Amino acid sequence: MASTASDLIKFEKMATGEKSGTWGTLANVAMSRIEEAVAGYRAITLAGSTYVLDDTQYLENSTTTAESHLAIIKATGTPGASRQITVPLRSKIYLIWNAVTTYDLTVAGASGDSVTITNGNMAWVMCDGTNVEFASPLFTSAGVLVGFGTSDSPQFTGIELGAASDTTVTRASAGNMNIEGNLVYRAGGTDVPLADGGTGASTAAAAATALGVGTGNSPQFTAVNVGAATDTTVTRVSAGVIAVEGATLATLSADNVWTGAQRPTVTNLTSSSNAVAITLGASNDFKHTFTEATTLSNPADTAIPGQSGSIYLTQHASSPKTLAFGSEYDFVGGTAPTITAVNNARDRLDYVVQLDGKIQVTAVLAFS
Repeated sequence: MASTASDLIKFEKMATGEKSGTWGTLANVAMSRIEEAVAGYRAITLAGSTYVLDDTQYLENSTTTAESHLAIIKATGTPGASRQITVPLRSKIYLIWNAVTTYDLTVAGASGDSVTITNGNMAWVMCDGTNVEFASPLFTSAGVLVGFGTSDSPQFTGIELGAASDTTVTRASAGNMNIEGNLVYRAGGTDVPLADGGTGASTAAAAATALGVGTGNSPQFTAVNVGAATDTTVTRVSAGVIAVEGATLATLSADNVWTGAQRPTVTNLTSSSNAVAITLGASNDFKHTFTEATTLSNPADTAIPGQSGSIYLTQHASSPKTLAFGSEYDFVGGTAPTITAVNNARDRLDYVVQLDGKIQVTAVLAFS
């Protein structure tokens, strides 16, 4: 039985018992052909309209013109027009480099689909036995994808987001772009007039005027609804006075008449290491139940003149304790009061801040 060619790259498959004494040489040729199919290179010169890759079987590239099994083909020459390279209709992948002068290059089989490699570029192409198709994008000898600008500055004429017929993004002008033909404005760009339910104005002042809310830096509303339209309504009562849901809000600079009860939170005090201090910024009124002999230390924060309040004292249930005072507390006649030394006794200290560091205190003792 005679030797046969392999199906794809056509190296010699020897029959059993054939070519005694030459197997080593022939095996080396086959190995070389396999190697060239992986990494073999040849430059070919295009002249006529079609260049058919030599499909000689068995022999390796170093001793014959066989080209169809090579991995890399570089087309050179000055063909004078676009040309075609024809490859065998067998499954194979090639790297084709169009290095001819000026013209494009088509890669095709004897029938079926073909691909065109533009001048100066290269691409991986594959034949599936019926058609020739691209196996990669076109790219330059510098490795830059064709049609995408430079390697560090890709360029696109348009971008399709989603399917090809979905949202299209294109360039409008320097620094501006369109989405589906509508100009998108950028920060720092030109003034933007808003239509379709907007004001049609491109400045804040003009927009405010168009909306009927006063000037751009002094908007005016007859009322403001906070939350849903039926929630909290804020309205003007008079100059400098507003109302929430019809109830006038108190202001700091005007006399106010309170029609409802007002009460501060009474803050609990707990002594530690025989001392306790009030924080005047936290509350007006305080309460303390004795667990040990205690000093009412100077306030922990700055005292603001005019603040007043009360400190409610409850004696120990079984062992009455004493109370001393810090230096910032002043008393009538200069004498600090002595709190009631009876189990569960209740006293009250009323204070008014005269100055920071001067707190006037009056004691009301022994409530029944």
